[in-house]
Amino acid sequence: MKYVKKFESFIKESTITASPEPMVKPTIAPPITKPQRPVKPSKPIVRPTVDPAPKAKKTEMDVAKRFIEEVNAKGESVEKYLSK
Repeated sequence: MKYVKKFESFIKESTITASPEPMVKPTIAPPITKPQRPVKPSKPIVRPTVDPAPKAKKTEMDVAKRFIEEVNAKGESVEKYLSK
């Protein structure tokens, strides 16, 4: 019985002190937005105009002939480049 009386007095006090306050509209800050990154203009895909062929189709003889032609065009001697 003792607890029931305490409970009833608690309820009475809470209803008296808990009078509703007038409605106050809360102030809301504007939402924070992240700055957007500038958009880069897209570059068009460029296809090569030349069909890339393998460049290693030359043999050792082709390379040697080209070397001899270049040395002769400069007027030098091939003997200078040969190792003894």
